[in-house]
Amino acid sequence: NYTVRVKAVCGTEDESEYTDEATFTTVCEHGLVATIAGTGGTTYYLPIDNFYHYSYTQQIIDAEEIGGTGTISTIAFEYNYSSPMTKKTNAKIYMGITDKTEFTSTSDWVTSGLQEVYSGALNCSQGWNEFALTIPFAYTGGNVVVVIEDMSDGYDGSAYIFKQTSTSGYKGMYYHSDSNPFTGSNTASGRTTYRSNI
Repeated sequence: NYTVRVKAVCGTEDESEYTDEATFTTVCEHGLVATIAGTGGTTYYLPIDNFYHYSYTQQIIDAEEIGGTGTISTIAFEYNYSSPMTKKTNAKIYMGITDKTEFTSTSDWVTSGLQEVYSGALNCSQGWNEFALTIPFAYTGGNVVVVIEDMSDGYDGSAYIFKQTSTSGYKGMYYHSDSNPFTGSNTASGRTTYRSNI
């Protein structure tokens, strides 16, 4: 927020009086900005699994962590390994609003209200990697689920890791396979109390 007063200056001795104060708000170019990052080590299976040919992951972000409403037009992940990823060439990102605060079992997927926001490669280099969403997500409040479906049929290896943050509860869930893509009804390979840095 900014508060300003202005006046006209027409010459060295020709100036008007200042106007009354006016207040305005600027909006960031990329809309809503929220960084969910902390300490918790590294992982190869969130947000996308770098040790299997196919994976499907869901992560819950609480409304309190986002801290506002607005348009989400990019998403970024913090990749930790010195060598860049090359094999994740066919992935989709979905977002949705959920009442869930954690995943209560390995079958407790969010299955409705998901909007595809990105389709393409999801390879990363060391550091933060930002991806522009094909369809920006209009966030009006509530917990957000971030979903990544990997259909690349290839992987780089377990050393290709992302940074993650510990959470209170099972806010991450993942499925991985070397032979079968996620079909929508698969039981998860596991739940986790960690979430990739987003």
